[in-house]
Amino acid sequence: MENRQPNVNFATSEDKQENWVNIKKPTPFGQTPASRLLHSTNKPRLHPDDLPRLQSLLKKWLHVSRVSPLFGYSPTCLKMYSQMLSAHLQAEQRKGVPVEMGEHHTGHALLSIFPGLAVTGKESEAVCIQVFKKESKTKQKIVWEGVLCCTDADVSLLASIPAEFTCLPLMLWYGPKGVGMQVAGWLQKTFDCRVGTLTLTSQDLAWMVTLWIMNEGKATNCTELKWTAPTEVKEGLTISMSIHPTDALQLWECIHMGGNEVTMQEVSNFMNGIESHFYNHFHIILSAMSLAYIGTSAACAARKGKIKMLTVGRMHEVLRFLTELAVPHGQ
Repeated sequence: MENRQPNVNFATSEDKQENWVNIKKPTPFGQTPASRLLHSTNKPRLHPDDLPRLQSLLKKWLHVSRVSPLFGYSPTCLKMYSQMLSAHLQAEQRKGVPVEMGEHHTGHALLSIFPGLAVTGKESEAVCIQVFKKESKTKQKIVWEGVLCCTDADVSLLASIPAEFTCLPLMLWYGPKGVGMQVAGWLQKTFDCRVGTLTLTSQDLAWMVTLWIMNEGKATNCTELKWTAPTEVKEGLTISMSIHPTDALQLWECIHMGGNEVTMQEVSNFMNGIESHFYNHFHIILSAMSLAYIGTSAACAARKGKIKMLTVGRMHEVLRFLTELAVPHGQ
């Protein structure tokens, strides 16, 4: 393997390069599934007309919320739900509840089917929620948008949910947080569900970077990683680096036993190789810090429940992982 001198920045810098050593040591991560698949056995049910909607979710930071099963939801009632949510937002404004809409009142809310995210025949179609505000008597603008979805979820788990419940465990959204809180409150009241932030742990991010790097094929972009120190050690300290794609592939080939299955031990060994190489150069123990951000050609993810998807071709892969994380919390 080519011996690259690491280029690492402390605090808030971003561009680095790394080379790796395959060293096994105890994993710093907690409990996690024993293994996951690199490639799903299910194929997305895509239609060419779905692409513009899917592309609207790309290259923007989305908040990720988990949602427990919706009681009494029906896709045939979306017009009624739109009217109910519009009335709810307008009532909250009349009561003086701040929803960050600016000087103009909310125009209306619209719920519609968002095609292309369901993968198996057992999953419900995704639902798009849009909140508009009036800019003039004849013009309005989308001020908040969210998508409730379930992508490539475990079929046996879906079968175990009672018929009166609908599993849409992920809500991806962007816009003012005040509006998001009001939409979440309406969902909880209307469908007797729970909505909360899907926080990503260091082990979740380690799985993401390992799985997504290995599915990149002939990737040319470096993979970004950021660690943060505990506040009692050094408040605000961040160490960030970038992994050259050739180096990442060489490290992975030293670790992976082959096949479509990736084990927890392989993920640990992959991260340990990165951390050991870093320690050899800088004598800093990265495992004593928290992995807080990862960036790959598939997506970028941050610990505080945010995701930025970068390509339609990798979108279902990303959402499959997030769905798996969200479902256990929502049940």
